Order: sequence, then C-alpha cells, then structure tokens
Amino acid sequence: MTPTTRRGRKETTTEASPEAERLATVTRLVRDAVDNPTPSPSSTDRDETAAPDRVTLSFACEHGHTFDLTFSSEAELPAQWDCPHCGKMADRTDGTPHPDEAPAKPVRNAWDRLRERRSIDDLDALLSERIEEMRVAA
Repeated sequence: MTPTTRRGRKETTTEASPEAERLATVTRLVRDAVDNPTPSPSSTDRDETAAPDRVTLSFACEHGHTFDLTFSSEAELPAQWDCPHCGKMADRTDGTPHPDEAPAKPVRNAWDRLRERRSIDDLDALLSERIEEMRVAA
C-alpha cells in the first residue's frame, strides 16, 4: 500500500544517493568553515616540545603470541597486558618483573563476623536467655 495525501495523490519520496549525501556534507562543512574561521597556529606559535616522547614495549603471552604497544614516556608503564590474540595475560619481554599480587583476604564466615561483635561470655549469656525463653513458652 502506498501512502496517499489527503487529496488522494500518491506521495513520492526521493532518497538521496550516497554521492549526493557526501556532497551535501562537504558543502555544509565548507560553508561552516567560511562562516566561522578558526585561525590555525603557525609553526612559531606551536610548542614543539608539547608532544611527549614515546616508548614501545614488547609483550609475549604463554601461547607464544608477541605484540608491541606504544606508550607515552610520562605514563606508568605496565608490566602485563591482555594479549589481543588469545586474551591471556602477556608479560613484558624486557625482563621487567610483574607486580606481586596482593595477598587475598581470608574468607570470613558468619561465626567470624559474630565474634567481631560479641565476646564468648556475651554469647553464653544470650544463649542462656533464649533457652530460658523457650522453656517458659513451652
């Protein structure tokens, strides 16, 4: 079913071709650039030392995949990185030791958490009270 207007005429829609869309986009960008010019800095205005030096590090995972990553020399350089091929952790090939993992916290159960809040004497007294209440209720 084709859409019609209130007077019964068929509506026609024209879709722009990709080339026409690109031309319209370029025309709009050029028009905006002419209307709002921004001065480009000259070579004397730029700070040539603004870009930090780069450091390239090599990594290798346990599956033998090797890859290089580039970092800023000002950045903290990682000892490990996820392998883009298999997803395993890859170590640096320059011999940098990877950081020791933080020791895991011991698992605390309900008894440990209870002991943090109450002493054994308090727990004995509470147990005696509850037993007495159950005897009276029965």
